Amino acid sequence: LARQRTDAGIRQRQANDRLEVAVAARTAELELENRELARDLAEGARLASTLERREAQLAEAQAITHIGSWNWDIGSDRMSWSSELTRMLGLDASAAYGTFADYLARVHPDDRERVNATVRAPLLSREPCQSTEPIVRTDGAVRLLRTMGGVWTDATGTVSALYAAILDVTESTRREQVQTMQHEITKVLVHAPAWHEAAVESMRIFCETLDWALGQIWTVDADRDLIRFRHAWSRQDAAAFIAASKALVFRRGQGLPGRTWLAAAPQWIEDTPADPARPRARWAEQCGLHGALCFPLTAGGRVLGVLEFFAVERRRPQDELLQVLNALGSQLGEYIVRNRAELLLRESEERFRLLIEGVEEYAIVMLDPQGRVATWNSGAARINGYGAEEILG
Repeated sequence: LARQRTDAGIRQRQANDRLEVAVAARTAELELENRELARDLAEGARLASTLERREAQLAEAQAITHIGSWNWDIGSDRMSWSSELTRMLGLDASAAYGTFADYLARVHPDDRERVNATVRAPLLSREPCQSTEPIVRTDGAVRLLRTMGGVWTDATGTVSALYAAILDVTESTRREQVQTMQHEITKVLVHAPAWHEAAVESMRIFCETLDWALGQIWTVDADRDLIRFRHAWSRQDAAAFIAASKALVFRRGQGLPGRTWLAAAPQWIEDTPADPARPRARWAEQCGLHGALCFPLTAGGRVLGVLEFFAVERRRPQDELLQVLNALGSQLGEYIVRNRAELLLRESEERFRLLIEGVEEYAIVMLDPQGRVATWNSGAARINGYGAEEILG
């Protein structure tokens, strides 16, 4: 029995020794795994910190350069928007996610179908895409965004996501449009035979280039201290509004034309129908006219008339355009004065010519500085016996 107890003790000690060795080995393994895990966690934290820092740097760079971006995961239809893009869209900075349909809903209705087809094209072609779309912000303002997109593919070559950089090109496009408008109107002023024809053509150029729906010109009647409607040019049916304008005359300070006349400076209305006290608000609403702009035609410190324009949506004042309109109003005003003077001169010359031609009792002849016959009236032909075609020159 003692021998058996001794053998059992030996076996127990041997088992304990083996267990201690196993525990020590496992402990060493766990310590190694813990160190590796701690190292991995530290590396993960470092990578997370680096990623966070880079994302912050990217957001700051986008804010400085005014470049937004979106990423569209095709499988989940989840689209993430950068903070700069949410600013462009007029959204709260927390609205960083949505679907492609959410983004498309902010595109102007007239352009949605085109933008939808353009952005989806890389899903099949795998080629980069470009699109310029007018976006209606939450505050109603319209901004022009340029989208430049590409694709990501997975290991199988399937398109898994689309990405795009977004530029707000509203201001640069407006500057180009204003420059084009100025150039085209200057050409009109060179070739138009009469000021009212130049005014109508200038209104057409202004409306078509800068996307306004209706233009009207009013001229000042200084003798009666009134401003009257003269001509209109429209891109849409605004007959009721034009008829209302024709039926009205304004005194200095009355209505949009009268206020512009009094101020001798451009006037801007964001939404004409919003103020029912305006004389033509009812007709503006009936014809779908909202934003309004009016600027004076000036020459020699006098207001000769005004040009007013209306848009189909609300329009916020554009400082750069207002500055251009001051110069354009002076250019058109000086043209009107010059054209009227030329017209009066031509009329005077024509009256003089008719008067001279009608005199048969006297020979009236004019010579140029070189002594050549420049005019030869009917009296000269009767008295001298030579017709004008025989003697002129």
